[in-house]
Amino acid sequence: MKKRFTLIMMVLCILMSIPLKMMAQTGTNEKLYLIGGVPNKWSEELNRPFETTDGETYKYVLDAAESNDYYFRVKTASKQYQPQNDGDLVKTTFTKADEGSSIAWKLTMTKGKSYTLIFDLTNKQIKYSEGGSEVVTKVIKLFNGLSELKSSNGKYTLDLSSVTADATITLTIDGEKYGLADAKTIDAVGTTSDIAFTIGGTEALTLKAGLVYSITVTDEGKMTVVASVDTTKNNPLPKRTYTQGYYLAGNFFTFSGEHVTYDDAVFKFQQQKNDTEGNAVYMVEIPASLTAHAQVMSVDEFGKKQKVYGPGSYTGITSTYPGTDGTTGALGLTGSNTFEEGTNHNYWDIQTRNQDAGNYSDGMYKVFITVDKTTGEPSKWEFKHIGNTRVAFFISDAKNATAMPLYDTYKKNPKQFSNKFFASVNLSTGHSYYVISNYVVGKNESDGYIAYTKTKYGTLSPNGDAVTCPTTNKLFLLGNGGYAFNTNHNEFSPNEGPMKPTSTQQGSTIVEYNPSKCDNDKAKTDKHLGIRGEVIIKDTRVKLTSVSMVGDAIPGTLKTDGSWDYASTAADMTYDETEKCYKVTLVTTVADDGKSKFRFVGNHDKNINWYEDSDTDNNKKAKVGYTGNGEGHAATSYDPNKVNYTQDGSNSDKKWDIIWNRPAGRWTVRLYFYTYNIDNGHGDNVPVTDYYYTISENRELELRDFNDVVYKDVNNKRTILNRGEYKYFRTWSAVKAWEISKDVDIFVVDGKTVDTDKRIVKFSLKKINADPTGKKNVIPSNTGVILATKNTYDKIEGGAQVFERASLTSYNTMVVPIKEYNSSTEATADYKGTNLLKPLIEAQVVHTMDHTTYNGVTGDYYNYLFGFFNAKKGLGVTTGYSDNEFLLGFWISKGTGSFYNNSAYLPILEADAKIMDLGVRHDDYTPSGAKKVPALFFDFANVDGTTGIDEVVNTTVKNHDGKYYTLSGQQVEKPTTSGVYIHNGKKFVVK
Repeated sequence: MKKRFTLIMMVLCILMSIPLKMMAQTGTNEKLYLIGGVPNKWSEELNRPFETTDGETYKYVLDAAESNDYYFRVKTASKQYQPQNDGDLVKTTFTKADEGSSIAWKLTMTKGKSYTLIFDLTNKQIKYSEGGSEVVTKVIKLFNGLSELKSSNGKYTLDLSSVTADATITLTIDGEKYGLADAKTIDAVGTTSDIAFTIGGTEALTLKAGLVYSITVTDEGKMTVVASVDTTKNNPLPKRTYTQGYYLAGNFFTFSGEHVTYDDAVFKFQQQKNDTEGNAVYMVEIPASLTAHAQVMSVDEFGKKQKVYGPGSYTGITSTYPGTDGTTGALGLTGSNTFEEGTNHNYWDIQTRNQDAGNYSDGMYKVFITVDKTTGEPSKWEFKHIGNTRVAFFISDAKNATAMPLYDTYKKNPKQFSNKFFASVNLSTGHSYYVISNYVVGKNESDGYIAYTKTKYGTLSPNGDAVTCPTTNKLFLLGNGGYAFNTNHNEFSPNEGPMKPTSTQQGSTIVEYNPSKCDNDKAKTDKHLGIRGEVIIKDTRVKLTSVSMVGDAIPGTLKTDGSWDYASTAADMTYDETEKCYKVTLVTTVADDGKSKFRFVGNHDKNINWYEDSDTDNNKKAKVGYTGNGEGHAATSYDPNKVNYTQDGSNSDKKWDIIWNRPAGRWTVRLYFYTYNIDNGHGDNVPVTDYYYTISENRELELRDFNDVVYKDVNNKRTILNRGEYKYFRTWSAVKAWEISKDVDIFVVDGKTVDTDKRIVKFSLKKINADPTGKKNVIPSNTGVILATKNTYDKIEGGAQVFERASLTSYNTMVVPIKEYNSSTEATADYKGTNLLKPLIEAQVVHTMDHTTYNGVTGDYYNYLFGFFNAKKGLGVTTGYSDNEFLLGFWISKGTGSFYNNSAYLPILEADAKIMDLGVRHDDYTPSGAKKVPALFFDFANVDGTTGIDEVVNTTVKNHDGKYYTLSGQQVEKPTTSGVYIHNGKKFVVK
């Protein structure tokens, strides 16, 4: 019967002139397989079959196990399909598939993401989508409350950007009701995958008002939600955190409204060279195409807004004032304590210079203010037009981030803007990034780009060829949809989520933003408004994953033979999102005679470094002394010193080393990257970077946030135990005594008691104050202390600032101002009592053990550093603690790498360590195999009053005796206060 059926089909095919092979490809279940792999791992095994329900459209879901390029072809029983060119990127829209087996498509994957390949066998074409399957065969209905959302089957868009009510989402699949096992809420920009709706689920998904949601649902009820902000209506970067200085406040953005706004300023003035009278001059840059009201806003050292300044009354900045490439000249500023435009309209009324097709001067403004050296207040202002340079910006979502300018200039031939905006941008996996821009893709009316912004945002088609990307009169925030940055997601548009770099993209790199290069069809949508630009990484400089200092003048960076240790992390610099620079605080002891030298080094690689601008011309070097009238640069904020960069080890001779020109003290060094656009003389514009550094005296103290600690992932939270109510910690020591807020507690370890029979050593924590009157809170000089506070920054008397972590392997920090203490009663403010903490004023290696004399006792001392360590690993246990719980205390030093300056450590005499059975190395075990804990725990939950006595012991010695102990080893009759306790080797929490 089967043979007869086949024969009949063959006859029918002949009669109907239909090829038999077409019958096999349409409406049948021919097998398709994915073959390929990442580089050097190609596989043609048929173990990756596509799925199909109709024999026409096939899908394969590829789960990315690593971030890499995946090369592939599609194989049937008799054929293979390939792209037109080797390495063609598979796209999100269908492209042609050819028969062949010699080349392959490429898909750039991000670890942890899923990619669905869709192969149309009937029409021989392929595409992909991110996330789970986009092929939906069942009938899916999505409901907000009782109202059904109408959209294509399985794909929905819900715009809640202009409403106040949240959405409550449920769904049905083929008529069956689906819900969640547990209620869930989405209230932030980003992608949430694998939301599992099931038949037995009864709870709903809540989508908070104010966002735009793209929703995808699979046949199985798996939902992916992409939440974004309509950035033309809502600010995705609200409630900025400010730092001391001056900001240009205004209604520059599409969401800003009609008047100056003071809570979303992102344009911070940067100090320039002083004027001829010694007054400080500051400058900021903005596009000359904007229409906005603007004022200068001052911020004090505690991040508080103080005053606003303007021209005194309404003053127009127009296409004729200043003229093209002209200046208004320096005019007087008027200050006000009232944060509003004022009855006299004390603001600049900036009007776009692009008024009509023939009057289109474009460019940018440099806005200058002068701060009077006598009054300390801004006293003068000036707008200067730069006609041959345009500016866009990069900005992160860090609360304190300011806008990083990207510059575009004229090409020489033809004389027109290149549309290539360049900048050095530092990317961190802890943050997301937007482009700030107001450039439309194309200027021709017939192309349709201008139509979206012509009426509302003043976009015009200019005459001539100088401008091919016209402007809007307001700024837009552009994102790439919330994806990791790669070749498939390098186009930025309005109303998209910010770019999220991967761990492999972290560091400083040169980027190019091009507003004329993009997928034209995607640009011309109501969502993207004719604005879309490509961002690419330029390979003109190696990616800098770290920037450090090394040299004679830099503590902790010399080897024992006196040579420079380029691998040292003692002077690693962190990137400051506000000041757009790398910076580090150092404590130096060398003289300011110019004999000590240093270099900046990238990636701890000796060949990647920065050196003096000249080896012979003193005018191009750092001058000695820096406050005098000698040749060279002071390396101050008003006279930075330029340095040169190499990544091939050139100019390695010592004559090119940078001169250190500061006396012994505590200094903050800042390294700035200034990347701009020039014509290379060969028909193309390229990025060029200048590098400058400054040195300033440091009068700040940085505490680390132990209340919010993550590692490599924002969801990988670390819980720091035995810290009580204290949130911020650090150890400290300095040559000078410093006055600090009374909300910061100062502790010393003021003694020990040894009970040899019971094998117990007790240490005491004592709260101190070096001010004899008690009216001030003073950290003593030349004294190791522990600093801790229970307060958040807004509760610190005298003010403080919080800075978000620069990366997912660093800390949030709180900076507290300190003031040098001058006592009239004593010549010094050294601590006179007993203190077992040892000061570490300069960064240096803390050896695991030293033979030394300390506090009058000579012997072998094991050294312990303040911090936290994984509880299970540290105690050598497998139960009692979760994997993310850590213990605070002093842990044995590994003896490698320099511990940071202005810190302290705890030396323990060898005899005391033996009595305590204390671990003296990280892998220290007794012959019986019982782990010796290499740490001493201070239980800050039990520190109160002026003196808190806390026993510090190896808890594993006696935590199985049926009694109750705090984490610090203190025995209690019965737990009565909240905290963590040990009982018979098990941990439990009393709340």
